[in-house]
Amino acid sequence: PIVLEVISAHEYIGRAYVQQRRWPEAIAEFREALTKVPSNLTVRRLLADALYAHEAFDEAIGQYRAYLQARPNDVDALGNLGISLIATGKMDEAIAVFRRAVEFAPDNGAAQRNLANAFFDTRDIQQAEVHARQAVAFRPDDPAAHDVLGRALAVQGKIAEAAAAFERALQIDPGYAEARDHLERIRRLR
Repeated sequence: PIVLEVISAHEYIGRAYVQQRRWPEAIAEFREALTKVPSNLTVRRLLADALYAHEAFDEAIGQYRAYLQARPNDVDALGNLGISLIATGKMDEAIAVFRRAVEFAPDNGAAQRNLANAFFDTRDIQQAEVHARQAVAFRPDDPAAHDVLGRALAVQGKIAEAAAAFERALQIDPGYAEARDHLERIRRLR
């Protein structure tokens, strides 16, 4: 019972640090809790998320992989793992992870958007458009989904459709700088 209380204390202190965005302290607390009970999936996920937020992507990858062995269909964890893989230059692995997320939750707009972005970055523009359209369908108020759709359309020369996608992104979030930049480039092409 005392060990469980100590683990709980580390977890709650770590959560408090997360609320304050004090990532190194949160990471230390979650690591300490895991040394006592390495099988604690809740704490492992908290540690992975804190590492991700702290942009310690290499370490986050290991923690997400360990967590996902027990919870393979956690779409949010898969998304963070994929983004961590991209941040460390592992694009092919990221695409595989994003595909897995979409397989588990085909109606998840964020998962579709992540896959669309990854395909765009690898110049598979056709697949980028397909998944961006899915992202927009499932998350019509997501400016980033409209932006990736606009980029995929622009590269294919579908200028009017691309402009409409960027304009929609800006209607949703007038401060979305990337969409504004992309729209300006499209307008110069016209």
